Amino acid sequence: MDGVDLGGLYWKDLVGDLSWVMERIDNYAISTKWYVNLTDRETSELFIEVLNNTNTMNAQEIRNAVLGVYSDFIRDTARKDPFSPESFHGLFARTTKNDKEVLVNFSPKFSLNGRMEVDEWLQNLCFMFHEKHDWTKGCSSQVQQTAWVKRTQGEGGIFVEGYYESKLITEILNLAKSILEVYPNKQRLAPMVSLMAVCYAVHLIGFKGKGKSRKLNKTVNNLNPVIFAKKFEEVFVAWSDHKKALYDGHTMYGKTTPMEPFNKLFGGKNATAIGTIKSVLDQYTPEEWGVSVRDTKTSFPKDMIMERLAEQGGKCFWTGMPINEDQEAGDHYLPRSKGGATVKENLVVTSRKLNNIRLNTSAKDFSEILVNQYNVTIDHETYLQELNKYE
Repeated sequence: MDGVDLGGLYWKDLVGDLSWVMERIDNYAISTKWYVNLTDRETSELFIEVLNNTNTMNAQEIRNAVLGVYSDFIRDTARKDPFSPESFHGLFARTTKNDKEVLVNFSPKFSLNGRMEVDEWLQNLCFMFHEKHDWTKGCSSQVQQTAWVKRTQGEGGIFVEGYYESKLITEILNLAKSILEVYPNKQRLAPMVSLMAVCYAVHLIGFKGKGKSRKLNKTVNNLNPVIFAKKFEEVFVAWSDHKKALYDGHTMYGKTTPMEPFNKLFGGKNATAIGTIKSVLDQYTPEEWGVSVRDTKTSFPKDMIMERLAEQGGKCFWTGMPINEDQEAGDHYLPRSKGGATVKENLVVTSRKLNNIRLNTSAKDFSEILVNQYNVTIDHETYLQELNKYE
């Protein structure tokens, strides 16, 4: 102070020639402002709008300071809060390596510096898959995202009464975890790369319903996370290879400029970058990405059952016994729970009673249960070979 080194001194040492220091500290004045009768929301706005003018809060720290259930969801889902640990999602599990905290399911390049980096990743995901947004438009504008967070939680905002998309986002995070935890090259999973992998997987599955009932369309499109993760890595390597130069002849999305190697496309979250990434991934079929269309039909039509019953000579497939009129039932030879489709090739006709007894028992096991009583032998190996021609 005033050129005098006071290092290592205590208050009691400020005597004699140093008494002026004690007097200076005693007379030091700090100006303050007191705000009274403020609501929680007004306090939050004061903290963000006034305090932020004089400190170094980043965009996500500002968004997390906004009062509301959406901001609570982001914080509690991205980081384990000792007061609400049940809200934390396992996708963001952490461990310690070389005395440094790292994310288990992401690349070490996804650095954690205490600036809400994971919160921002989750915020980007929630923003892009909001019902009124198009994920391919991106989320490059921090100002736009922050305004959206404030507006949706402000007076009259759609999230004032509750964050109705929390179940959908949790469903997406479950999908993300299933993909990233089996990804063959963890070093690849920096923030933008991992975000785009998850976004494209969600795109392949699609949505059904609206508002609070909106969810992933997994009843129709099933995605194998192992196949998807392997394919994404293969595409990343192939389209980044300068020797193969698969990107030659292609342009950046919405531009006339030549497409860059795939690994150079992840520098921003704008529509051009995301659109170009998607255009590369779209070069491959949903089947190559591990997507299979689920059989949504659960029962066989009456005319198909009667046609098959006639082919069986009016007898039960399992027992060989005649089936009384109106007691017939269409049965999946290969159960639906094991991938059997509701097609004629997989249809056998039995009685309603036996159909209810069988449930999901395999065809071979079920016939072995009945063979002693009805003495009917079924060549399952041949039957399955024929069935596999159609499955």
